[in-house]
Amino acid sequence: MESEEPSLETTVPTDEPVSSCDEVHAERNGDGLSGRRLLERKQLQHDLQLCRYELSRRDLVIDNMKAENITKVDELEERLNDALHQKRILQTQLDTRLTLQQEEANSRQERVHQELETILDKQRKLEDTNRDLRLRAGVVRRSLRDLEITSEQYSDLRILPEEELSIRDFVALQFYEALQPLQKECDELHERKGNLAADLSAVRSQLQVVTEAPLLRQSVDLLQRDKTYLERQATELESKNTLYNQRITQLENQLQEAARAREDAYEKYTETRHSQKVEYEARLNEELERIRRQTELQLERLRVTVTEVHERENRNLREARDRALAEQERARESEMETKKTHENLREENCKVQLSAETRVSELQAQLQMRSFEAERAQLLHEEVQKALEQSCLECQRSQEKLEVLTKEFYGVEAAREREGLELKTRLAELQHRLDPYEQLEKELDETVMQAAEVEDGTEAERIIFSSSDVPTTTRRRFKQSVKLARRVLQLQRLTSDLHSQLEKNHSELDTVNKELNTVNGLLASARQPHAFLIERARERENENLALRKRLTDTEEHLGRCQNEKAALQRSKDDMAADLERLLNQHEEVAIMKRMVLGMRDGIDGLHSQMKTDGGNLKFVPEPHDKRRPLPTRFVRQFPFSSLLVLGYTSLQLCVGRTGWIMG
Repeated sequence: MESEEPSLETTVPTDEPVSSCDEVHAERNGDGLSGRRLLERKQLQHDLQLCRYELSRRDLVIDNMKAENITKVDELEERLNDALHQKRILQTQLDTRLTLQQEEANSRQERVHQELETILDKQRKLEDTNRDLRLRAGVVRRSLRDLEITSEQYSDLRILPEEELSIRDFVALQFYEALQPLQKECDELHERKGNLAADLSAVRSQLQVVTEAPLLRQSVDLLQRDKTYLERQATELESKNTLYNQRITQLENQLQEAARAREDAYEKYTETRHSQKVEYEARLNEELERIRRQTELQLERLRVTVTEVHERENRNLREARDRALAEQERARESEMETKKTHENLREENCKVQLSAETRVSELQAQLQMRSFEAERAQLLHEEVQKALEQSCLECQRSQEKLEVLTKEFYGVEAAREREGLELKTRLAELQHRLDPYEQLEKELDETVMQAAEVEDGTEAERIIFSSSDVPTTTRRRFKQSVKLARRVLQLQRLTSDLHSQLEKNHSELDTVNKELNTVNGLLASARQPHAFLIERARERENENLALRKRLTDTEEHLGRCQNEKAALQRSKDDMAADLERLLNQHEEVAIMKRMVLGMRDGIDGLHSQMKTDGGNLKFVPEPHDKRRPLPTRFVRQFPFSSLLVLGYTSLQLCVGRTGWIMG
């Protein structure tokens, strides 16, 4: 309370006497003692009220604790039931998963065994086929080592037919024929290369002079532009220099004038400062006098307000005392009621504690049973965990194997990608070189078809002989022969159909003649009385003839179907045999194709110098122009009659011998 009393001290000192202030302080001390007692009493009442509030709060806390205990017990029961239900579910899930895992492991193991057996069988078969193919490739490779032949041997081999030639002789023959024009072409290309090199050096010197001339012109133009630009900048700088000199003189004059003005301003400043100092001291004295008067007025106002405040506080304290007494009586009544309710709640709390203890004991017993069951489940879980760890170890081993296999796979894939890129580049080069050949082969197809359409054999041979120098491949010749053979077979089928139709017409003519004879006989006997019987006999004869005709037609149709079936079966057997033979020879054909292509690529556009050491043929390759296509020639001139005779049988016979150099 002493801290809350208003202070009458002021910061501004005064010269007035303070006797009236001392009297006021004495009166206030007397009133302060009575006010302090009232405040202590009010503080006690306030503490009592706080105690009551604390009691009511604790009663509410007890009620809340009871309710919480009841809810916790219910929650524990529900959780226990949920745990039991969850345990049963987990037990069933564990059993089902164990059975499923065991079944999956058994089935997986069986599948792995089956796959291993199939893989081992396939591996054995592949090893056997690989061994056979290696032996066959070795035989072919040994037979193709020495391909050198002389002109006499070439003439002897050229006379022999292709069916009697061996693979080595055929490849040597083709190699000799491909090498002779290439040798001549290489010599011509070397001469052209020397001429072109001389022309290239002359053109380069001219090109250098031509390219340097515009550069020098540009440099001269740039220097002239720089000169004009620098002259323009020099004139601008001179004009700027004169302007700056004029500004410097103006600034010096302004600086002198500013110094004079500064001295005048300083003198004026000293005079004004002295006058302002005198005025400030006078104003300060007036302001101090005004502040002293205001403080005296404020002190008077404070004395009046303090007395009013004391009276107002006394009035408020009396009213507060009356309210506190009434509240004390109400608090006593509420205290008695709370004591009664407290005793009742204490009894209920004891009962609840007893029931809770019994319930807790029952729950503990159930919990022990559940703990035993949980230990059993824990043991099962440990066994499952061990099995899981073992499976994890197996999984890690398999993972390591998988990593090793993935590394190998990545390595193989990288090698495959490199090979793919190399093959793509090689394919692009070969495609570029193959385009002119395709154009030539199209022209050859047109000439062959034109020769096939000509009826005169000599004219067809003349057309084929005129186009014999067109470069082509054996595959294209096989395709052309197959097309012609198909056309021949179609024409044969048409002729056979026409022959059968002609025979049918002859048979019909015979039947018509027979019918005519019978009709004439019937007409001759129609004048007799038994004409009706003759008419009936004629109708029956017509029906018999129609039935015989239908029977002959069906028999002919059945015979044609049987012939077609036999022909199709023979063609099917032939195609199956050819396909099997081609599949067996696929690896050897691929090896031969690679060898022949390597030889052709090494020969194409190169200047090959032949060096014979110990009877072996050696080539010294030189740089060449790969943009020129590789020219080839017909090995033999096929007349039109032989082209017609060739067909599907020629393809079957030639695949085994001449198929080595296809492509």
